[in-house]
Amino acid sequence: FLTYLTGKKTFNEKIGVLAAFLLAISPTFFFFSGIMLTEIVSTFFSIFAIYLLLKNKHFLSGVFFGAAFMTRFLQLFAFIAVILALIYDKKNFKKILLGFAFAVLPYFILNQVLYNNALFPFFQQIFLSANSGWLNYQPITYYFIELLKDNFLYLLFIAGIVLAFKKPGSRLILSPFIVLFLFFNIIRQKEMRFLIILLPYMYLLVSCALFYFISLKKIFKSTAIFLIIFLFLIS
Repeated sequence: FLTYLTGKKTFNEKIGVLAAFLLAISPTFFFFSGIMLTEIVSTFFSIFAIYLLLKNKHFLSGVFFGAAFMTRFLQLFAFIAVILALIYDKKNFKKILLGFAFAVLPYFILNQVLYNNALFPFFQQIFLSANSGWLNYQPITYYFIELLKDNFLYLLFIAGIVLAFKKPGSRLILSPFIVLFLFFNIIRQKEMRFLIILLPYMYLLVSCALFYFISLKKIFKSTAIFLIIFLFLIS
């Protein structure tokens, strides 16, 4: 639902509906939504933070980015991407930083009290990442191939990136997606569940591209509708 609201606010209602639909029938998202892992919960917080930003509620957005970060540390990359996108908006830039600090400072204080080190959990995570997960070391082509199995339309995100650059406010979708996509492709350990936190952004871009092609000619419209129905059936 938040994917729909974010798409509606950034692009239009049709793109929001299609993006939410594509996310809902994603085998990866559907499978892991029933498993108690951090990806789904942190994605809820981060997408809600983006939606709040689009509604100009910057402090609250920072708070929910903080919640996303504390749920899954990798959401820090999404937050940094958004901060970079807003860096020239000094007034709101400070508000979102303040909201983020409001959410995470109690966590750092608690770490200091319990472990005598505010950053202890982060050092533990770095240690675990460096000394485990070798069974999931994959080549850089891994996600490109696996995403093709998940949804053969996903490559439309490339066209979606180009189109979204022309849309005001779309940088809040583009920045997190690009940063997360690059990060996950660079690291050696690769698992499809990692991509859950970027799937809403990806399907918003895919939907943007699909509706653009539908608007060109009747043949594109018929082809796009056929592909969407076919994708639903095979999913």
